[in-house]
Amino acid sequence: MSPLKIGYLVFPRSKNAARISKSDEAFIEHLQNLPNVELEVFTLVLHKQLRWTHSVLRALRGDSGWPAELEKQVQASISRTSFVSYAPLPNATVESATFALAVELIRRPSSKRPKILYGSTLDIGGFAAVQVAKSISCTSVVVCEQSIEGAQSRYPVSLHRRQRTALRDAHQIISTTHELSAQIAKGGRKTKVVSLPQNRPDEQNYWSKAQATLEAVHRNILS
Repeated sequence: MSPLKIGYLVFPRSKNAARISKSDEAFIEHLQNLPNVELEVFTLVLHKQLRWTHSVLRALRGDSGWPAELEKQVQASISRTSFVSYAPLPNATVESATFALAVELIRRPSSKRPKILYGSTLDIGGFAAVQVAKSISCTSVVVCEQSIEGAQSRYPVSLHRRQRTALRDAHQIISTTHELSAQIAKGGRKTKVVSLPQNRPDEQNYWSKAQATLEAVHRNILS
């Protein structure tokens, strides 16, 4: 039986010494350890030629810039990843990165594309996973690890547009806490809960439960 091809989207963080979030690291490790799974991590990075200029513009408004050695810093956390470069667009940088990844995957033969595409953080990786999955006709799984402020029935206008898109269009939603799952349920979507590790005495039990949950998600998608 051929391995199940899974893709996982990563957007490196600009304001943290650890470029990859603990949540992303945990889910990547989960997926790598699943039997009969072929995981490819896609890391979305700004074009090197544009990085310095963009960093200067970010600094002018008080934001952290992008280091020239960003790829090496990412690889310190994720040893194997496919880097996808994108150009920044005013108020549409996530959309630009999403388009770049969609083009990259559309150019591949269908046999080389992921069957399931994961993305975390609703308005960033989650949104990108949903939109790219539509373009290559695969299944999107959104990992929700952040509070949804003021969640009401059918997602209020106060939610960011990209959040609403991810919540509405994802094939499957995974939340990292039961509280988040309850918030999302108010909008009419059910989720699976995969808690993040907390260095607890029962951590081995945690990994087993997380693996079982993800395997159940994949069985449901493929059924």
